[in-house]
Amino acid sequence: MSSTPGPLARAAHAAGHSLSRPRAIPYLIVGATFLLLSLGLIMVWSASAILGIQNTGSSLSVVSKQGMFAVLGVLALVLVSRLPMLTLRAGQAMWLARFPEARAAVQR
Repeated sequence: MSSTPGPLARAAHAAGHSLSRPRAIPYLIVGATFLLLSLGLIMVWSASAILGIQNTGSSLSVVSKQGMFAVLGVLALVLVSRLPMLTLRAGQAMWLARFPEARAAVQR
């Protein structure tokens, strides 16, 4: 028996080593976001293709609208991620002042 690790063990070690670097975390978050977004759009398309064909003649009519909102959501995500923390905390304070039930849920 040889003591050298197999290709699967070497790949797992390389993946673990690359994820341990702090720079890898944002790429992991972006990758997971786009993977979940893509899977969600595929599920919307598969669930609404027949309805779209019946109503508009195109199976992509519903998913194109969802895709537009997905793009707007990603843009909002990027914009909010660039805001300073003080701005986010001020927004949180305004939100909690406006909705007392949210304040009660946070204080639990």
